[in-house]
Amino acid sequence: YGRGNVNNQTCEICPAGRFNNEIGGTSCQYCNFGHSTLNVESLECEECIAGKYANVLGSENCFDCIPGKYSELSGTKNCKNCMSGRFSTSTASITSSLCLECAQGKISLEGSSSCSSCIMGKYSNNGKECIMCPKGKYSNIIEIDSIDKCKKCPQGKYNGVLGANDLNLCKNCGEGKYSLIDNAVSNKTCVFCEVGKYKNSFMDPGVVCTNCESGKYSNIGYNECKECLLGEYIFEKRECLLCPMGTYNDVRGIEGEELCK
Repeated sequence: YGRGNVNNQTCEICPAGRFNNEIGGTSCQYCNFGHSTLNVESLECEECIAGKYANVLGSENCFDCIPGKYSELSGTKNCKNCMSGRFSTSTASITSSLCLECAQGKISLEGSSSCSSCIMGKYSNNGKECIMCPKGKYSNIIEIDSIDKCKKCPQGKYNGVLGANDLNLCKNCGEGKYSLIDNAVSNKTCVFCEVGKYKNSFMDPGVVCTNCESGKYSNIGYNECKECLLGEYIFEKRECLLCPMGTYNDVRGIEGEELCK
C-alpha cells in the first residue's frame, strides 16, 4: 500500500497528492478533485471539508474559499459565488447565509467581497447594477436605490441626456418661452410667450410669462416689452402703427387709434 510498482522491479513511494490502496498496484493515483493528501505513501486522500476546495488533480492541500465565496459540502472542487447584490468578507465560509446584502445604493458582482457605490446620476437596481437616471431627471447624490429617487427637472427646464448628475444639466427654456411641465426631455415642451407678455433670462421659466406694463407691447415669444415712437399707437398689444393721416400723437404708449389727436 502507498507505493507504486515501477517497471515491475521496484516500488515507488507515492508522493504527496497521490495514493495507492492496492497491494501490487502498478502506479500511484492522483487525488481526485475535492480531495488532497500532504502525506507521502498514502493509502487514500482526505476529503476537503466544507469551506475548502481542491480544483486540481493530485492536490497536496485543500484551500480556503476566499471572501465572496463559500462551500457548503465536503469534497468540493470549486467554491460557489455569493450572488450579485451580496458580498462576504469571510474566509472558508461554509454557508451562503454569510453572503450579506449590499447596502442601499450599492452593488456587487457575483463572488464579491465588497460592494461599490452607485455614483451621482445613477441608481442601484436590486444591488446588481447601477443604471443611469433617465432623460428628464437627474441625481446629485450618490447611493440612491430607486429610479423614483432620480429628481425631476423642474418646470421650465428639460434634459435630454441619460445619467445627469446636476440640476444645471436641466436646461432652461429659452428667452421668450416658458413651460409648466416637469420631467421634460426636450425643449418641445417650451411654449412661446403670448402677445402682450414677455420672459427674459432672469425670470423663472417655470411660470407663465409676465404681462407688459401699460403703454408697452410685445408679440409672440418676446423677451422684453417695447415702446412705440411718437406718432404711433399700440395695436392689439402686439405692434406699433402710425396714427392716421391728419392726426398725431405726442405721448408715448397710447393704446388705440382713437387716442391719436
